[in-house]
Amino acid sequence: MVTQERKNEVGMIDRKAVQDRLKKFDFSGLFTQELGWDWHTTNLSITADAQPFSLKAVAHKRGMVAYHAGRHHRLHEPEHDHPLPV
Repeated sequence: MVTQERKNEVGMIDRKAVQDRLKKFDFSGLFTQELGWDWHTTNLSITADAQPFSLKAVAHKRGMVAYHAGRHHRLHEPEHDHPLPV
């Protein structure tokens, strides 16, 4: 049997832990604890389809940054709710 410690040594992913973090919307933990990314705290404000959004950085790896853009990060609620292109 492969232990969790051994999985981390050989780069294997704990699928149950990943699924649990996804169900909890724990993106910071998913990227940093399960996938081995580094913490990142800089946030980003963007405009998409004339709507302002605040994106929360959750992690970074080799120049790539993962941002969370959940509904609660929308600065102004539009009159209608539909996905916006980013």
